[in-house]
Amino acid sequence: MSTLLPFHKSILENIHDPSTSELILIARGLGLRRVLCKLLQIYDSPQNLVILVNASPEEASAVGEELGILGCRHPGLRIVGFETGKKERQELYKRGGLLAVTSQILTVDMLTSDIPTQLVTGLVMLHAERVSPSSSEAFIARLYREKNKKGFFKAFSDEPEHITSGLSPLRTIMKELQLRTVHIYPR
Repeated sequence: MSTLLPFHKSILENIHDPSTSELILIARGLGLRRVLCKLLQIYDSPQNLVILVNASPEEASAVGEELGILGCRHPGLRIVGFETGKKERQELYKRGGLLAVTSQILTVDMLTSDIPTQLVTGLVMLHAERVSPSSSEAFIARLYREKNKKGFFKAFSDEPEHITSGLSPLRTIMKELQLRTVHIYPR
């Protein structure tokens, strides 16, 4: 953890427990990607299957590059896109490690049982502020919890301003993602 600032270490110590599922709200500019990469680095192993969901292609590439710099190359972050065929995805899931998967592909793979959901070590979701009752991310959370009771679920957002407007958006996000704990890290 030498590349982390003291407050990054504090955040990571609070959220790294694999037995807890939680929402992490970090103020913009405090280094969400650095914390996320360090968390993913902990689980970089073929014995774990950790899915990064809701990351844009640019974000997934940047996270993969940073993980590579941190030494996560075996197997490292592998990006599953629309060009990845069904058989290839099934093989990637079986091999374990860190995978960045789009919400649409993950939903289909969970519904068709192409991904061994019960064997997923954890699900890491970016942009939790976008979750609504009708979002694919909320559906993914429900499917994940139906088939996997012991895996962790960490939802991240660095746009807390979206959670302060409207009628109880934080409560909606927590309910839809089936989370009970929220960590807030302001500036």
